[in-house]
Amino acid sequence: MYVEQLERVLIRTLAEWEIVGCRHETFRGVWVKNAAGQREKIASIGVRISQGITMHGFALNVNVDLQPFFLLSHCGIENCVMTSMEKILGKPIDGTHVRKRVAAHFSAVFRLEWTEQEGRLTKKN
Repeated sequence: MYVEQLERVLIRTLAEWEIVGCRHETFRGVWVKNAAGQREKIASIGVRISQGITMHGFALNVNVDLQPFFLLSHCGIENCVMTSMEKILGKPIDGTHVRKRVAAHFSAVFRLEWTEQEGRLTKKN
């Protein structure tokens, strides 16, 4: 459920740029379909629990050099092709604006309130 909510945050964020993100039935993260109808990964999600401590994060490819991804099997997925917002839209994207929109969608999906002055998330009443 938690990872699905993270995927939802990223899918909603991409939709603001008219990029249709989706889940994959086998692999976690967020995917898009290219012009040939093949899936490419645009966001990765990592979650680890060790000794009762949760470490988690995600990476949304906004403006990123995709060349290094051709040298490895990304996330252990054979033939996984990575993409970015910049590649899909054909222009650089304002990363600061994307971060703000991710934070807004994160707040909505997890029903939290972002207090900018304190820089932390708190649960809505």
